[in-house]
Amino acid sequence: MLAYVPIRAEQQTEGQPWGTIALFAANVGVALVVGCWDPILGMFRGVGGARHLLLPYDRFAPWTWITSAFVHSDFVHLAGNMAFLLAFGMVVERFLGWKRLIGAYLAIAFAAGAVEQLLVWGQHGDSGGASGCIFGFMTMALVLAPRSRILMGYWVWRHVGTVWVTVKVVALWFLGLNLMAAFFSGFIISSSVLHVLGAGAGLALVLIGMNKGWFDAQGEDWFSLRRAEEERIADLPDDPDPLRHVIVPKYSNEDHVRSFAAFMVPATAFLTLGWGLVRVAMMAHEGLPTTLLLLAVGSGLVYYWRVN
Repeated sequence: MLAYVPIRAEQQTEGQPWGTIALFAANVGVALVVGCWDPILGMFRGVGGARHLLLPYDRFAPWTWITSAFVHSDFVHLAGNMAFLLAFGMVVERFLGWKRLIGAYLAIAFAAGAVEQLLVWGQHGDSGGASGCIFGFMTMALVLAPRSRILMGYWVWRHVGTVWVTVKVVALWFLGLNLMAAFFSGFIISSSVLHVLGAGAGLALVLIGMNKGWFDAQGEDWFSLRRAEEERIADLPDDPDPLRHVIVPKYSNEDHVRSFAAFMVPATAFLTLGWGLVRVAMMAHEGLPTTLLLLAVGSGLVYYWRVN
């Protein structure tokens, strides 16, 4: 068994995170009212299903750029997305406030949906889900509060537990994994590519917002921390042993990273190996180098996990 899911954010907003709660309620409410889209049966399961909420690939429907961000394929899809929404939404809402958080969700959905519509124009199919917006929040959290921590729950093989991990580690891992998946698939339209589109929209939004002064990261953002570190290093006196002047923090994140790697390494190994074996089963001869690379990386990670 392989599973990992955020449980909660360490630093939350003052008072109730109403923006995150509202987005959570909207996604769950849509699922309860119109049901969940079943990609296999090609129909909604639930009361009063409306297919026009999904983003269609064969016609121009700009309203679906937003409505599709509230429709999910099944309960597992909804539950997983809502867990990530609650964790990263609370991190971002601390800096944006509830109104701008909802506005950011809608803006990311609109921008990512518009690009997706252009990329898939004339093809057959539909898409939906909040994961693009969530990856946008993930990128915003990475920029605004890379040192904030999230409690992650994991279940890998026989190992079950929780561990506190920084936003920086979680976001970079998930973003890197999806970038790798998009690269190996040739950037054809898939969940990974849509996640990358959402992350790009979130990155553009947070950079514009910081430049315009729409929100203040209170010196906790990626750029402020980098500047502070560069200034601290520049102020160090010339010394043959510069490490002697390095200030050791009150606590180190090394243990958290090590604990996170304890389940992320086998998780990545199983995903990579599984992906390579699927390609072998599908006889993907035209992508033989990619298949061999996936199998080699997966095998190496399994070996690393077993010997460590």
